[in-house]
Amino acid sequence: MGACSRLGLDPTEAFVREEIVQDGKAIKTYQLSRFACLLVSMTADSKKPEVARAKTILAAIANTLIEQRIQSEDLARLETREDLKFGEKAMTSAAKDGGLQNAEFGIFKDAGFRGMYNMSLRELQHYKRLPNGKTLYDFMGLEELAGNLFRVTQTAARIRNKDVIRTTTTLKHCPTGRYRGSTHDD
Repeated sequence: MGACSRLGLDPTEAFVREEIVQDGKAIKTYQLSRFACLLVSMTADSKKPEVARAKTILAAIANTLIEQRIQSEDLARLETREDLKFGEKAMTSAAKDGGLQNAEFGIFKDAGFRGMYNMSLRELQHYKRLPNGKTLYDFMGLEELAGNLFRVTQTAARIRNKDVIRTTTTLKHCPTGRYRGSTHDD
């Protein structure tokens, strides 16, 4: 229970008081949650074979859970990265349909990064210390990828819904990125 207190947790959530009847006598005891079992075994004497065995089992379980969580986060990140790739294509298609010329696409994409990050793509790559020739999105976590997915999908929708044409397309991308940037906690 002391370990719970030191961690700033309520011990009564992990160690629940209960009363059982054994041989006609009421005995006060505790029902332990899984977390309480972990705390007890981790603070117990490892020289006792039962404790050593429990610590080994719990360490293996913890390792498995950590690996599963990492794999789950990696999968979500990869799926969002793939969605972003398709979102970029949809935005590019919308911009092209809106009249943006091939020579203007670099400026258009840069406007989105300026709107979201308040810096150009090149400045952002330098700020994040990316190796030359590497794709920025490949170095982003799930939240940042999701933010950029929001930016590109909203830009594509705005171009299509507002019937934006050539010279304003780049200008429209920047405010959408800025709106996204203002909702993102860095």
